[in-house]
Amino acid sequence: SSSSYIARLTGLQYLNGRNFLIGECDNGLKILSDTFYTGGFLVQTDSTGNYLKRIAIHSSRWPKFGCITTDGEYLYVSAEGEDSFYLDDKTIYTQYSYGTGKLEFLVASFTSSLKLRWYFQPLVLDKSKATGRPTLSISNEGYLYFGGYLYTKIKLGTNILEPAGAGYDIMFFKMDYIGNVLWATSGQADNAQMLGLDAIAGKYVYSGGYFNKDIQFGSLKETHIGLKDGWVCKINDNSIFRGNIKTGPYCAGDTIKVPYTKFGNFDTSNYFIAELSDEDGNFDTISRELARIKSSKDGIITGKLPLFKVSTSNRYRIRIRSTSPVLQSFYRIDTLRLLIYSKDRSEPGPPQAICQGDSIRLRSLGGSKWIWSPNYNMDDNTKRQPIVWPEKDTVYRIIISDSHGCGKPDTAFKRIFVRPYPKAIFVLDT
Repeated sequence: SSSSYIARLTGLQYLNGRNFLIGECDNGLKILSDTFYTGGFLVQTDSTGNYLKRIAIHSSRWPKFGCITTDGEYLYVSAEGEDSFYLDDKTIYTQYSYGTGKLEFLVASFTSSLKLRWYFQPLVLDKSKATGRPTLSISNEGYLYFGGYLYTKIKLGTNILEPAGAGYDIMFFKMDYIGNVLWATSGQADNAQMLGLDAIAGKYVYSGGYFNKDIQFGSLKETHIGLKDGWVCKINDNSIFRGNIKTGPYCAGDTIKVPYTKFGNFDTSNYFIAELSDEDGNFDTISRELARIKSSKDGIITGKLPLFKVSTSNRYRIRIRSTSPVLQSFYRIDTLRLLIYSKDRSEPGPPQAICQGDSIRLRSLGGSKWIWSPNYNMDDNTKRQPIVWPEKDTVYRIIISDSHGCGKPDTAFKRIFVRPYPKAIFVLDT
């Protein structure tokens, strides 16, 4: 090859009797019958180094893998590139316009058979510069820790990071094993790099590297003397641990107690906030505040479950957030499922119109048992949200009831108008 290099390895992990290597290469590198094109690669070999399979990360320019770690069951990697990522069979769109020369990073998880499980992209808040990249990662006691550098203002979970100067700044963030950012922080440095990272989960994070301008961690600040001075730091792994909660059943509007413990330094102005997920256990679409208390110590938050617009579900979860510092427990990777029964009256919504031959999903709040009628051209009249494809204008009746005595039976109606096919009217022959 006429290139300055053909391939470069940047990380290695051992999992389930296999080696996993990440790196980057020029166009045309071949291993057995596989051709590696320009970009990053994740290669699997057997325990003696014999090539088995690979996946590639393609991007329009400069696609790379940055770091790799494992929890003993899954792989976790970081990657960067410009324009869209093509990761396994998943297309991931970047937030920069093509041709800007700015790189964006993401974090992804794979099975030991190299199937994509999830990925996470930070939200870019200032697109005048590239985002930076994670260069180091470790796994410890149910959590992932990433370290690297930061060029611009980004949002990681509920945390906003911004470099302290015009150059690159140090970046730390912590995730759980299913891709949720628990906290993130920067080193408040101007031109600094991280070269080592370790952690004791729920206690401390250790790191070190070099800097050539000012560097600051909390109230500790230093100015460089040499061309590149070294730094070593130990920071609190500020954490909130949500305690055990009774799984229910609950009625909407019931009181619920959420215990929590914390580690690290929390300001006296801090609030601990208990939040309820949506009916599928997710917080990224909608979350509702149950209650908050002003405290810097362990405690119990006594909250009230929402009374209205709560769908009956056994998949609700609860997390605890704090305001100073900004972090979240997110939900524990455990068996908590809150079975909540709704007290809502039936609300199927206003009349809607569809075109002839189309289908529509009926919806209603409230209850845990549902009967829709008339039961024609309907996939299941006992669902809360059945799909219907009426051939003419139809008024549907919904009767909701509850199997736990939380709400009284209620009846409501939903009108669907069906627009006919258009008719062509010809006046004269032409």
